[in-house]
Amino acid sequence: MNRSFDPHLGAWSNSHMRAILNEIVATARRTIGCLFALVVCANAALAATLELSVLGETLYFPIPNGYCALDTRFRSDHAALDFLNEVQSGRNEILAGFADCAQISSFRNGTRDAFDDYGVYFTMLPKKKIPGISRQEFVKAVARPISSFNWDSVNTDILGALKKEGADVSDLMTEGGIIYQDDDALYLGFTIAAGTEAEAGVGGITLLKAIPISTNIYTPLKGADSFRVLLQRSRRLIRDLESVN
Repeated sequence: MNRSFDPHLGAWSNSHMRAILNEIVATARRTIGCLFALVVCANAALAATLELSVLGETLYFPIPNGYCALDTRFRSDHAALDFLNEVQSGRNEILAGFADCAQISSFRNGTRDAFDDYGVYFTMLPKKKIPGISRQEFVKAVARPISSFNWDSVNTDILGALKKEGADVSDLMTEGGIIYQDDDALYLGFTIAAGTEAEAGVGGITLLKAIPISTNIYTPLKGADSFRVLLQRSRRLIRDLESVN
């Protein structure tokens, strides 16, 4: 059902919620694309929670267990985050990035040139609050125009192509689909492909102090279990995110 105006959301109608979805997936694609190619050596600082100011609000961003945060106090981390923001073309702002600590260690000493397991927090630009709406109403509004995640496409089209040596799977990326939803957040599953590699992604979107905040987490695509693992991590991360804010 298409509506140009929602009495609960004001100007935030279905078209705006679709724009939010598109930006989640677009951010995922831009981020994975650059990290496949990223060769900057990034140092990492282990952090339990990052404190950032967003639209005048102090927000706390927990880093998942086993991951380390990119830290702008290190020149290499600063360069990596700047690079990630540059490829957003002014459409989103990446607030923080994190990756598997062991992979960051290898990345730092030059034995690894990219991350396999990593994630980002981001918000849309221009940054704006959505006042007068509860988190539950926000989640329902965002979810309204979105279809369910297509498991069959992942299990047949993409995994089938990956089994062929040297096959280019770049055209087999899937749009975001709802993989899980509760009153606190909406979770989207998607695949991102570049050349002969493909990654699973799960994006969680919620509302913190009237600000839409998203987190995407990625891992190499190995089957349906890749999404189940990411969903578990993402749900835990969203719970931690909401509990500290």
